[in-house]
Amino acid sequence: MSDGVYSYKHVKAITHRLVAEALAAIDSSPETPPAQAELPLTQEHPLIRSPDEYADLFARCSAQS
Repeated sequence: MSDGVYSYKHVKAITHRLVAEALAAIDSSPETPPAQAELPLTQEHPLIRSPDEYADLFARCSAQS
């Protein structure tokens, strides 16, 4: 409301404009995006639990269903 948007008509017009601007920005970008560095898949970390714990959790949850 602070931007003077008081109706669905205004929201729709702003949304169409923003989508059009985003699509134009995508279209004007280079054909091939910059390559993203590949990170190794982490198999061991303090936050990753053992498969047995996940199996136990799944078994308990499926038994309750």
